[in-house]
Amino acid sequence: MNSLHLQALHWANDGDLIASDRFTLLNTLVQQSLPEVQLELIRCMECMVSEEASLTNQVSSS
Repeated sequence: MNSLHLQALHWANDGDLIASDRFTLLNTLVQQSLPEVQLELIRCMECMVSEEASLTNQVSSS
């Protein structure tokens, strides 16, 4: 992990990485992984996007 420093990551109160840092970490790992591992990491990224979309508030103007 050349450009990633664990101390620079932001942690939520529940002990998990914040969403943007999870994405950064997975993106870094994908670039450095074997093809078989890359597929699994990409699946993780897709799940993150789905989870974030379902948590987004819907705003309507009426």
